[in-house]
Amino acid sequence: MDLLNLDAFEREYIFCMWPGMDQISHDRVTEIFSIVSNTRCPVVFLNGETYKKWEHPSAPFHPAIKYLSECMLSDYLRVYLTHHYGGGYTDIKFAFKAWDTAFSLLRNSDALGLGYPLTSPTQIGMSPLFDGNPLVDEYKAYCTESIGHVAFIFKRNTEMTRELYDQTHAVLDGRYEQLKANPAKHQKDQPGRILADGSVSNYPMHYVELGPDLFIPMMHKYRHRLLKYDIEPLHAFHFDLNIPGFAESKKDFLKCYLPMHPSE
Repeated sequence: MDLLNLDAFEREYIFCMWPGMDQISHDRVTEIFSIVSNTRCPVVFLNGETYKKWEHPSAPFHPAIKYLSECMLSDYLRVYLTHHYGGGYTDIKFAFKAWDTAFSLLRNSDALGLGYPLTSPTQIGMSPLFDGNPLVDEYKAYCTESIGHVAFIFKRNTEMTRELYDQTHAVLDGRYEQLKANPAKHQKDQPGRILADGSVSNYPMHYVELGPDLFIPMMHKYRHRLLKYDIEPLHAFHFDLNIPGFAESKKDFLKCYLPMHPSE
């Protein structure tokens, strides 16, 4: 594959990933199948080894990523991949909406990206680093003009993706020595977490420091250059939703795909 010239946006690729080496749960496997089956777009699923094949020839991964928690590695990769290649990203959640129309809408516009609209200030989930910051009130006030970080589509190498990418690397530059001294010991590590051995984690980064802490301000800044479209997936296998066809779709996927998952 010619990664140097690959445009994942034009190819309508959707990236999703499980960057850890642990076995994926039954529900998560079913959600992956829903992404592949229901989005009507090519899906690039990356695990703890295959993501390394997507290192762009002109841009090495930041050296700090080897010390990140798996969740923060996912936050890093969604920025890295959609800057250098463009395309879509989704968390591993149940997808029941097609994305092909969303790609077409963005392609035929001068917008930089597209995502599902935020609907409530409670969706602005930022770390304690933003406690008392008056900008958070602004993000909440204008939240319905912004998009969420769980699923989105970006054109590649725009001023928005470049700024988000540069800020992500700047955070890792500043945290590099701390991460090297205190690498992650849990897939959702953060300061003060009680680890399996009973010790308290010294991991230096808050859980959302590479996610909403960077994504929310950037989407707020560029909110007038974003399209809104309902592509939000749902992590919903433990409850039911009042959405037409959802219960039937969920039941079909459970029946068809869970038996294919290797026994634990």
